[in-house]
Amino acid sequence: MEQSANFLYGLLIIFLSSLFPNCCWAKPTPSSLSKPSYDRSVWEHVNKTCLSHDCDENVNIQHLQHMATHMNRAIDPCENFHEYACGQWKMQHEEHTTMAVGERLLTERYEEIFARAKPNPLRGDRVYEKLQLYYDVCRESEREEKASWRHYVGALRAMGYLHFRHNESHWLGTLRDLNLFSNMRIFLFGHVERQNYSQFMLNLYPHDVDERVQLTQEIHDIFRHYNYTQKTLEDLRGQFENLEMDLENILRPSCANAIRDEDGECDLSQELSWQELLQRNSSINWQLLLSGFSLEPEDVVTANDFESMEKIKNYLDASSPRLLFLYSLTRFLNYLQNHPHNIVGKGGQPPACLRHMRKIFPLTMNYVYDRIFYNPERRSLSDPIITTIFEELKSEFSLSLDRNAMQLSAESIQYLKAKLKTLQLNIGNLPKNVSHEFYREFVGDLNINREQSFYWNHLEALRHFFRRHRRLASPSKFSPVWYSFNLHMPDFWDNLDTTAYYFSRANYIVLPFAYLQLPFYDHRFWPSLLYGDLANTLGHELIHAFDTKFLFYDHAGNYNEDLAMDIINNANFQSNRQCLEREPTEFLSERIADISGTRLALRTFIKNPEFLKHNGKLFFLQFAQFFCGSADRQAFAQLDSVHDPDSVRLNYTLAHIPEFAEVFECPLGSPMNPIEKCKLW
Repeated sequence: MEQSANFLYGLLIIFLSSLFPNCCWAKPTPSSLSKPSYDRSVWEHVNKTCLSHDCDENVNIQHLQHMATHMNRAIDPCENFHEYACGQWKMQHEEHTTMAVGERLLTERYEEIFARAKPNPLRGDRVYEKLQLYYDVCRESEREEKASWRHYVGALRAMGYLHFRHNESHWLGTLRDLNLFSNMRIFLFGHVERQNYSQFMLNLYPHDVDERVQLTQEIHDIFRHYNYTQKTLEDLRGQFENLEMDLENILRPSCANAIRDEDGECDLSQELSWQELLQRNSSINWQLLLSGFSLEPEDVVTANDFESMEKIKNYLDASSPRLLFLYSLTRFLNYLQNHPHNIVGKGGQPPACLRHMRKIFPLTMNYVYDRIFYNPERRSLSDPIITTIFEELKSEFSLSLDRNAMQLSAESIQYLKAKLKTLQLNIGNLPKNVSHEFYREFVGDLNINREQSFYWNHLEALRHFFRRHRRLASPSKFSPVWYSFNLHMPDFWDNLDTTAYYFSRANYIVLPFAYLQLPFYDHRFWPSLLYGDLANTLGHELIHAFDTKFLFYDHAGNYNEDLAMDIINNANFQSNRQCLEREPTEFLSERIADISGTRLALRTFIKNPEFLKHNGKLFFLQFAQFFCGSADRQAFAQLDSVHDPDSVRLNYTLAHIPEFAEVFECPLGSPMNPIEKCKLW
């Protein structure tokens, strides 16, 4: 036991020697690692206690070894900390970002669940068995021929849809049928949206002109295969372009006389009950269009721009039924093509099938992961650690509001404190306090059939998802537990699916399972590692609740422009904001969350100057691991369209943290220690 401990201490000294090059000890050789003869004065001041009662030194040492493989010690950390902390990262990983590594590791765990290679404690569980069946069908999807979008059309026809008859087919019926399997934003559409912490609502919209049709040669070949058209590809593209232009012209003048907000958007919405909508003098057959929604007479609906919707309906009624049928089908295929991890083009290999399943079954895939990997025993050890740090961050930010450095009004401070007090955390993005029966009931009407093709089963899975999601338009049709988590849509962004995010409409932070694993988190981490990533991540998302974008949503998730603008128009708030904008960025809210979130995590972590001296470097190095990656600016923009590149974010953030310059002894005026430092909160 003593030899093992001494070996670990030796490894720790090797790592710390790279952080403290001026310390006076002899770097241990492999032969000396088993002998307790080296100076322990360096590592003995590193806080190696744990918040968890099952602290494991091996986990921490192995993680330090992992971090060391990423470092480029030839780089001065005061010149480019990202290159110093992450310069060798690309030599260890094929992925372009750290979160892509987390995605791969999560997928590998799911593969353990569904590969049937070893006994599974969920065998016999109705939820697991249906997912297992879907996985098996997906794996066999290319057994006979390569996956093709044509198979989806064939499956829909086998279900009784897409049989165009010129004198019988109507655009409204086609739209209704395709919307059983999608949430397309074409012609006239209804979406169930989260309104606030305790309300969903059906919102009705006219055609979304920002989304354009993509008619490819493959889709045109499908049309010819089923004898839907004899027109050439170019002729059909021209007709689609004219259709979209006409729809845009109908919508363009709708805001001419309306009041616009600061983003140029106009509000033409009107709330009314479902019964009032049906009784309204309208030429639109709302019952046919919204037949997929089970609404009660008293359920509230928000209609956006009645006048334009009526004009669009009249225009479509006078248009070619065949053209509208082909346009609708093209947009539906575009909808499927835009789903992340669809197996067409990726094949039916385990990673492709499992990533696809995480998108199409977000709730139940989280359920099986929670049962197997983040099981009750692990959750009982991990959740209290996460919750403790979250509450510490909230307490520290509350003290910051008490200090009121920006001299905000008493009403503004009250607004901010109410939001902070009700801010919640969902670990794993699962409904709270439900039994296994909740999940079994959820999949009760999910129809997965081994005798049918993958495409048929995929469409049935989409039908099931949207049937369940549309129940949320009617409060009497679902339990309040649905307010406690965020049911991701099938086209939910990858970069939000794999890391924590703040959900403004419900005022809570989601911490997904993709984050709750090494190299980001382990409940047995030492404080410098635990706070270096977890506290920074939670602090970042907490600050999002108070950034320039989400500040407009109050403690209950309601939009409150007046109180938000009172804060934003404060002279000190504006001064801080202008400082942050001096170095251009398209993502100001992320910059605010980066800098103020890190400041918050650091204030929560630091006990005293001596504590910072001995633990600060590990804290900042662990923080850097989240931003390690090899993607350049152009490649990164394709992977993540809502953040600056990782290297830019990390270096800019730490350059504005005085404690970073202190622990790394960066000269004033060096790249990582500029004379002017910016912050918001």
